[in-house]
Amino acid sequence: DTALKPADSGYLTRRLVEVGQDVVITMDDCGTRNGIKKEAVFQGEEKVVSLADNIVGRVARDNIVDPITDEIIVRENELITMEKAKQIEDMFPSIIVRSPLTCEAPHGICAKCYGADLSMGKMVELGTAVGIIAAQSIGEPGTQLTLRTFHIGGTAALGRRDPVVRARRAGTVKFEGLDLVELTPEHAERLRITFEEKDKYLVVSRRGAVILLDDRGREIERYPVQQAAHLKVEEGDRVRVRQALFSRNIHATPLLTERDGMVRFVDFVVDETVKVERDQRTGQVSIRIIEHRGDKQPQVEVIQAVRAKHAGFLVNKSATLTERGSEQHVEAEGEVEIVDEKGKVLETVTVPAGYRLTVHAAGSKDKADGRISLPPGDDLSQEERLKKLLSLRLNEVGIVAYQSSIVYNLPEKSVISAQPFEELLKGMEIAKTPREIAGTQDITGGLPRVQELFEARTPKDKAEIAEISGTVEIGALRNKKREIIIHAEGGPELDRSYRVPQGRRLLVQTGDRVEAGDPLTDGPIDPKDLLRVSGPERLQNYLLEEIQSVYRSQNVRINDKHIEIIIRQMFSKVIVQDPGDTELLPNQEVFRNHIAEINARAAAEGRHTATFLPTLKGIMKQGVNAESFISAASFQETSKVLTNAAIAGKFDPLRGLKENVIVGHIIPAGTGFSRFLEGAVEYKGEPVECPVEDEEDFAEVGAAG
Repeated sequence: DTALKPADSGYLTRRLVEVGQDVVITMDDCGTRNGIKKEAVFQGEEKVVSLADNIVGRVARDNIVDPITDEIIVRENELITMEKAKQIEDMFPSIIVRSPLTCEAPHGICAKCYGADLSMGKMVELGTAVGIIAAQSIGEPGTQLTLRTFHIGGTAALGRRDPVVRARRAGTVKFEGLDLVELTPEHAERLRITFEEKDKYLVVSRRGAVILLDDRGREIERYPVQQAAHLKVEEGDRVRVRQALFSRNIHATPLLTERDGMVRFVDFVVDETVKVERDQRTGQVSIRIIEHRGDKQPQVEVIQAVRAKHAGFLVNKSATLTERGSEQHVEAEGEVEIVDEKGKVLETVTVPAGYRLTVHAAGSKDKADGRISLPPGDDLSQEERLKKLLSLRLNEVGIVAYQSSIVYNLPEKSVISAQPFEELLKGMEIAKTPREIAGTQDITGGLPRVQELFEARTPKDKAEIAEISGTVEIGALRNKKREIIIHAEGGPELDRSYRVPQGRRLLVQTGDRVEAGDPLTDGPIDPKDLLRVSGPERLQNYLLEEIQSVYRSQNVRINDKHIEIIIRQMFSKVIVQDPGDTELLPNQEVFRNHIAEINARAAAEGRHTATFLPTLKGIMKQGVNAESFISAASFQETSKVLTNAAIAGKFDPLRGLKENVIVGHIIPAGTGFSRFLEGAVEYKGEPVECPVEDEEDFAEVGAAG
C-alpha cells in the first residue's frame, strides 16, 4: 500500500496538471450573472465546514443585505473577507457566490469568479496560473490518502452521533412532509414504544423535515427527519439555540406501519428466507431475514381483513363476486356464510367491495369446499407456534376476505418486531434493521475513489437512480431481479421501470414520492446517469461533495475552488445537438469556448445558432484530447495524438503553459502574461520625483553618503 502510494498519487497529480495547466487568470471580470450556492457542510449532526470557511475569499454574486437593518454587508462582485464571512454566517444559512464553474471567460477564468489568491489573502492577480495551483493542491495530499478499499460504518462510527437533534439557531418551527401520530404516555404504551419527557409526536412518514424560520418567515435551518423520530416541539413553537427538536434511534433503522391493519408475511419460509431465533439473554423468540437465493423476497403486507369466529366452509349469500385468475374479488358489498359439514350456518359475515376472498365461496351449501380454519391454540411452545403461523395461509387463521393497504420490502438481517397476523396500530414497529448493517459496506475509499470521480468512471455496484419524479411501486421478483416502477403524474405512458438485482438494499418503499435524480438503491451514483437525468449543475455539486468527503475523512482540507477548476475542465466539451446554420456537424464534440465563438458569429450574421448538450470527460481523456495537440502529445499516446493532429490539419494557438515550454517560448503566466508583455517602457528624459516625508532624515542620509 505505502510502496504504491507515491507513484499513484504522483500520476494523479500529473493528470490533474495536464487538464489544469492552461487555466490562467485572463481577465478581471467575465460579466456572468451566474453563481453557485454555498452553505455549511454537515456530517450527521457535526458541522465539518462552517459557512464562513466556505465563503471566505470568494466574490459575492449579489448584494448581501442585513435582514434587520437593511444595511449592505457585502456588495455585488465584492470580495468576502473573514470578518464579513462571520457576519454573513450569523444571518444566512447559505449564499450565492461566483465560481470557476460558472465563469464565462472565453479562455482561462476571470479574477472575480476565482476570488482571493489563497497565498496572499487578497484578490488574485492577472496571469496567475490557478490551474497548476489547483492540480498541486489536490495532488499533493494524495500520499496521505489510503489506497485500500476499506470497510466503513459499523457501531464504532456511530459512537459520536447524538440521538437528540438540537436547534443550531433560534427560530420558529415549521413541519414539512411529516405524517405524525400524537404521543401520550398511554398511546406510547399501546404502540410499544418508550415515552420520554417532552415527546409530542411520533414521525410515521419515511421522509420529511423540521424547518426553522426567521421573523420574516424565511427558512434559516432545515433538519431532515427519519421515520420513528420523536418530535419534542409543536409547529409554530419559538425555539432557542440548542433546544431539542427531536430524538431518533441511532443504533437501528425502524420500519413503522403507516396505517392500521393486520400484518401478513409474504415469502417468509423458515430456514430458506427467514430464521426463527431465541435470544439467549432475554428468552425472546424473533424472526430474522437471512441471506437467500432464488425468487423469494420477504415482504410485510399490511392488510384490512374480515375475520370469522368459527371454522367452516364458505358459501356466498348476497355478495357480487367476480373471478380474476385463481381468486374471487368482491364487486359489490354483500354477505357470505360460514357453514359446517351438515350445511348448518355458523355465522354470517359482511364482505366490503374491493376485497378478495381467501378461498372460493360456493354458490350453494352442497357445493361448499373452501374451508376457513382458526389459528392454532396456545398449547405449542413460543418457537413452535411462530414456525407454525409462518407456514399458514390467510384462510387457515380465520380470515375470510382482505384488501392490501401497503407492502414493505425488508433487507437482509432485518429483525421482525410484529407477530404473524397481528393487528397493528398506525405507528407500531414492524421490523428494524441494525444501523451498522444499514451503513456498513465495503466502499472504495481514499485515492481510488478520488481517481474514480476525476476519471468519471462508472462505479462498481452503482445505485439505480430515478429518471423521473413520481410515486414508487415495488413490483414482483422475477429471475432474481426486483422491479421498481415509478408512476409519473403525467400518465402511465410516462412511467419508468427498473430491474434491481436481488439482495440490493432498496432506499424506497411502495408509495414513496421521489424526485428525478434520487437514488432508489444504495451504492455510489454513476456520474453519467446523474448528468443525463439531472443536468450539469447537480452533477458538479455531487462530484465536489464526493471528492471533498474523501479528503475530509482523512482530515485533509482543500479549498473548494481548486476542485471546481478541475471539474470545470471536465465539462469543457459539449456535444452538438442541432448544428443550425453553422459549419458544425450533429453529435460532434466541440470545446465550449469554440461553440460560443461560432454561435456569436452566426448570431451577428443573422443565422441559426447551434444547440448543444453538456458532456462529462474524465481527466485522462481530457488530457489526451486537449485543445493544444503539443500539450496532449507530451502527455500520453504521443504518436496517436500527432497523427490525428496531422490528419486533421490542427492549429495550436500556444495558449497553455506546457506547449510554450516545449517550443521554447516564455510561458503566458505570471510576468509572461500577454497583458504585461504588451506594455511598453517609455523614456521620459527627466528625473523621477521622490516623495520624502522627512527632509531632515533625507539630508542626514545625503551627508552620510
